[in-house]
Parts: sequence; C-alpha cells; structure tokens
Amino acid sequence: MKAKNIHKIEIPTHPDTKKLFWNLFSSARGTANRIKIVNLLAGRPSNPNQMSRHIGIDYKVIKHHLNTLEKNHLVERFRNGGINTYFVSPLFKQNQQLFEEIITKL
Repeated sequence: MKAKNIHKIEIPTHPDTKKLFWNLFSSARGTANRIKIVNLLAGRPSNPNQMSRHIGIDYKVIKHHLNTLEKNHLVERFRNGGINTYFVSPLFKQNQQLFEEIITKL
C-alpha cells in the first residue's frame, strides 16, 4: 500500500496582517506582555484590574498594551458603566493560528 500525503489547508492571510502580528508579537518592545494579555483574553474576557492581578503586570502597563492592541483592532472593548471589559477581536480570532505560529518560533 502506498502512503498518501495529506497537505495542510491554509487560510490565506493578508500580508499586512502578517506584518502586524509579527511586529506586535515578536519584534517590538513589550512583546511578552502583549502575548500574556492576548492569551488571557482568548480564554476569557477580562477588565484591566483582573488582567493585572492574574498576569502580575502593573495596571498602567496593561492599559498601555490594551490601547496598542485596540488601536490595531486585535482586541475590542465593551463598556458597561465604568467598567471596560476586553475581548479578542474577530480579526484576532481569524488569525489566531498565525499568532500561535509566531509565539512557537520565539
């Protein structure tokens, strides 16, 4: 019996999205903190105080990275009164495999 090769089906990712992910998660300052934040949010939505306690990063640092991730459309904020809860965005979810690939190469 002859072996069959099964090729992985890949979803095309826009080149600018790849550049964005590589820049934010591998080559810029704060990479480790952004990876921790996104990994947490991929598992459960959280507010900055919860993230700070769970990850062990200063609240102001969390806010800085959330602003960067939100500006680049990788997280979304839901405002409920005075509490902001953050979620990973549809753009991040569509490209989560690219994120996983990048962090395994670090």
